Amino acid sequence: MTGFGRGAASNDKADASVELKTVNNRFLDVNVKLPSDLQHLESGLKRTITGRLGRGRVDMTIQFERTEDVTYEINRSLIAGFLDAMNDLKQEFNLAGEPDVNVIARIPNIVSAKKADVSAELESAVQAALELALDDLEKMRVTEGQMLAAEIETRLRGIEERLIPIERGSGSRERILGTPHKADRCRTRKIRYGGLARSGQACSGSRISC
Repeated sequence: MTGFGRGAASNDKADASVELKTVNNRFLDVNVKLPSDLQHLESGLKRTITGRLGRGRVDMTIQFERTEDVTYEINRSLIAGFLDAMNDLKQEFNLAGEPDVNVIARIPNIVSAKKADVSAELESAVQAALELALDDLEKMRVTEGQMLAAEIETRLRGIEERLIPIERGSGSRERILGTPHKADRCRTRKIRYGGLARSGQACSGSRISC
């Protein structure tokens, strides 16, 4: 059964959201798309999914954001190399002036956010978001199942309504043409049930009640 589920959770240090998309499959096939920071969580997240779902292809996408204070790192070696190059430029071409901090700050990769370790709070937010996404997915599956059941029930009622005039017509035919001979009924049932009675075997001795 196809389905979609979404869940979001947050705490003091992280916000996380999880999206699940499923399509029909005979077996359970879980495909997890994780940022590099969360690769080590893959096996645990898959266990959570397999504990809740029995079949289907499942695609999971995670987005997260750290809400704690961010620490920045300065690329000192890059700055030192830039200043040395500026000094060489001044001396070689007899130029005046000093490098400005605003110019240095605009150099790519001079300042970057420090890569933080994955905290227990972030892992907790991801796990909580996944559980909520699974709840949402199961609700959608139940709704879809109820819709399919209602459609099947409607079709079955339609078939039953069409059988009524057919049965009535069959009864009228028997009244007009008379009751079929016992041997005719036996042959009909042999054909219907795949010839369980052997050819030439008496009806009374066969497994078919004639």
